[in-house]
Amino acid sequence: MKAIINRILNSEFLTFNEVLRLKVAIVTTFLFVFVFLSILLSSFNDFTLDINILFPLGFALMLMLTLVLMIFNLNRWAMHLSIYTIIGLTIFYVGGSNHFYGYILFFVTLTIIIFYQDVITYLIYGGAITVFGVFYTILNGESILGINSPGVEISSLTYQVILVGFYVVFLVQFIISDNIYEKMNNEWVRMNKVLEKYQDFSLEYLIEVSEKNEKDLI
Repeated sequence: MKAIINRILNSEFLTFNEVLRLKVAIVTTFLFVFVFLSILLSSFNDFTLDINILFPLGFALMLMLTLVLMIFNLNRWAMHLSIYTIIGLTIFYVGGSNHFYGYILFFVTLTIIIFYQDVITYLIYGGAITVFGVFYTILNGESILGINSPGVEISSLTYQVILVGFYVVFLVQFIISDNIYEKMNNEWVRMNKVLEKYQDFSLEYLIEVSEKNEKDLI
């Protein structure tokens, strides 16, 4: 990580694998803080003491495994494990009594998946967590909004639309970005082929000139 940070400070180009490793490190740091605070605030949950302690410790072990994967440069596996960790934390906390807090965690999970900028990962994991979030909002709409809140059904539907809209907007953004990247990549490949042709032509011309002047090639 020190080498990557030095390269960033020196404005050097980072490979895709190095960028992914940096992102996993940032997400893992965030999750470590999140799990640590969860252990400290475990008394505010409705779970029993053993669940409040054992589950966060289990997630902490998952984060340690994520760091081990990063050390061995298995950054893609580390990315998936970090996503599993935040999804697991979300599923764990939506079982508590504070349903609005659980609803917010769906957005936190989606934000982390978005941060990785991987369209397939977002399509699969993000889609699954969004569907789960919609069903969660349908089942716990009164608890999220408050039992005495007016127009609970309409407000619950609004929460569902916000969650689905959040997912769809970034999905569209991913698709557009992916198309732009593909066009740029195709243009880069085309330019490389053109440059190779120019280089071949230049080399052939150099050989002809050298032969005419009866000079040895360098």
